[in-house]
Amino acid sequence: MKHIKRISIFACVFALMLTGFALSTGAKAEAEMPGIRVNGQRFVDGHGRVRIFHGINFIVGKQGKAEDLDDKFFAGCAARGFNVLRLGLYWCDIQPTPEGYDEDYLASIDPVFDLAAKYGVTVMIELHQDVYGKAASGYTKGAPDWACLTGGAKIRERPRFVWAEGYFWGKGVHNSFDNFWRNAKAEGKGLQDHYGDLWAMMARRWGGKPAFLGYDFMNEPYPGKEGGRVFRGLMTRIPLVALRHPVKLGKIGLSALRGEKLRLLNDLDGAMTREITKAGDKRVRRFDEEKYAPFLQKMAGSVRRESANGIVFMEHSYYSNLGIPFSAARPKDEPNLVYSPHGYDFIVDTEYYDNPGDDRVRSIFEEHRRAQQRLDAPVLVGEWGGEWGGQRWMAHCETLMDLFDSYGWSNAYYAFGGSWKWFDFDGYNFLARPYPMAVSGTDVAYKYDKTARTFTLEYTQSEDIEEPTIIYLPRDGKIDAGGLTVEVLPIESEGMPGARYIYLTGEAGKHRVTINNLQ
Repeated sequence: MKHIKRISIFACVFALMLTGFALSTGAKAEAEMPGIRVNGQRFVDGHGRVRIFHGINFIVGKQGKAEDLDDKFFAGCAARGFNVLRLGLYWCDIQPTPEGYDEDYLASIDPVFDLAAKYGVTVMIELHQDVYGKAASGYTKGAPDWACLTGGAKIRERPRFVWAEGYFWGKGVHNSFDNFWRNAKAEGKGLQDHYGDLWAMMARRWGGKPAFLGYDFMNEPYPGKEGGRVFRGLMTRIPLVALRHPVKLGKIGLSALRGEKLRLLNDLDGAMTREITKAGDKRVRRFDEEKYAPFLQKMAGSVRRESANGIVFMEHSYYSNLGIPFSAARPKDEPNLVYSPHGYDFIVDTEYYDNPGDDRVRSIFEEHRRAQQRLDAPVLVGEWGGEWGGQRWMAHCETLMDLFDSYGWSNAYYAFGGSWKWFDFDGYNFLARPYPMAVSGTDVAYKYDKTARTFTLEYTQSEDIEEPTIIYLPRDGKIDAGGLTVEVLPIESEGMPGARYIYLTGEAGKHRVTINNLQ
């Protein structure tokens, strides 16, 4: 789907939060951030605390330049509780020729990790692609031209209808993906071998950085020619499913006749949508098991030969964005694995997205929840979001954040519109919401009720963890900590004047923290 940031007290807060940081009069964090690893279905830090990540995406070359990721950007992120950045890079920018890597480009990325660490923000690297690459699709970035083995297919310079159409019927895209999955040779070496060497280089270069969180090997991998067959199957299935639901079909038709665009799809719920997407289940499962799982194993091996640091983030294919079940197995001998699904309503990228279907998208993430249970791994939702003209999509996003909180999921929002370079966070402050960044115990459950202006956190304090539980609050509230010692540390920020961190310490045992009257 289309994939579519002042400061003395601020850095002191993170210095206290990330134990081991040294404080200076300049309020800069000078020591390393604690390592993050996986324990069951939770992230934990080096002190044993459960960690939760909220953040955003930034694709270098699409939403701005590397130099846009400066102090102002990271200060803006941290003031809003964003403690993870999913940083997208393009293969074509890193390796424009097969002979080597663009050192100037890599050097422009190097400072990002140090600036992120300064503000307590972690960074996960992903290699981004949409419709494989420009030489395959004619209009998108991803793989370099030399890695686009199109089989001589005719390439259109621009899409006729929608940006993703190259996935559906683009022969150059299909051939390029098929050649990638079969590890066809380019310049005397297999494409996946080139790709694995690239990831090994990045692991050597950035895997030891304090802010480095992990590896996301490919954005929304696509099945190639089989993916085109999935699309045709879905289109064929739509009228058959519609005929099984004549009442809903009648309501949809009536809305169309009345010109009610934003109500047109209100009656197409998650269950009905799933009836349609079942048409792709078998082909997507075959891709996951036969092509994608071996690729993940190969890439995990490439980075682990260079560095034991960092987490492997496991995405699913493009079509699982729609809730088609994800079937790939975990890479063997990889304990630090996180499932990183994406999910959008299928009307994304259209004018209808100001009225997204909460039920449709909820059903997608419920399927991702089942995949999480199968994989027995934490979740960081790598892409999700809204944004289209009006205001209703914001309520949709808040509904999804409520769902993520109920699952204890981390997430990184994807902003569709324009560039983060001009994004001063105005209009997006709804993403800044109360949540526990670090919890010194187990049995963690939390909830933010916007209507009641209340946040609650329940957990069982561990005897062997001395570091505090930390809650991010975007605004002031009345704290009932149930006997825990409370320390409030305001964050200096023009954009979020009421933002603060709540530090909680106390005895081992069960605790309930309630924050009322959030302004």
